[in-house]
Amino acid sequence: MNILITGGSGFIGSHLSEKLLINGENKLFLLDNLLTGSVKNIEHLDKDKVVFIEHDVQDHIEIDEKIDYVFHFASAALVWTGVLIFCKFMILKSASTVPFLPSSKVISVSILQCVFDSSWRASIRG
Repeated sequence: MNILITGGSGFIGSHLSEKLLINGENKLFLLDNLLTGSVKNIEHLDKDKVVFIEHDVQDHIEIDEKIDYVFHFASAALVWTGVLIFCKFMILKSASTVPFLPSSKVISVSILQCVFDSSWRASIRG
């Protein structure tokens, strides 16, 4: 299966990538703007099975291959550092999700199956 993971080089996205590669049948497209994620989190993954795309989900993108699943984890981490970052997080998670979903049609997701989650809540519980 072809799987798109936004926030692919972040904590959640990179760990999910490891699990999704275990069976050897999946090809991953990891999308991340590297605001809080790091290429170091994914550099150990199989280069034949992983395509990393440095890109902000707030901007349009087209992926030529058919995507079977989308995991939407793009998010600014560390929201506990202040109100401005929290506001940026809310804009990124809500406002970027709406335009991102129609672009799923562009990338040939026939039946959109999207998982949306974040670790921000754990950050603010402190």
